[in-house]
Amino acid sequence: MDLHSCISFPAAIKCPRLRRPNYGEVYPPECATRRSRHGRRCAFACRLPGFELHGAPVRECVAPGVWSGGGTGSDGAARCVGEFPVVEIT
Repeated sequence: MDLHSCISFPAAIKCPRLRRPNYGEVYPPECATRRSRHGRRCAFACRLPGFELHGAPVRECVAPGVWSGGGTGSDGAARCVGEFPVVEIT
């Protein structure tokens, strides 16, 4: 048996991109635009006054290619929740 077939290489593990929360940001921005490698840490922040972050503020890409602090993939991501509803005028 080949030794390499029994060993998992963390560098090959990738997590799906994270979704940027409404009224918020993901740092570094690459976490929301491409897949991240094992060990990558990404942070969420709300960009508008009066909004509070709900959910894990920092997530890490872990084996087997899922994000810590929430569900797998981009679900379970942090949300920015405001005291008052935001009305968008178009």
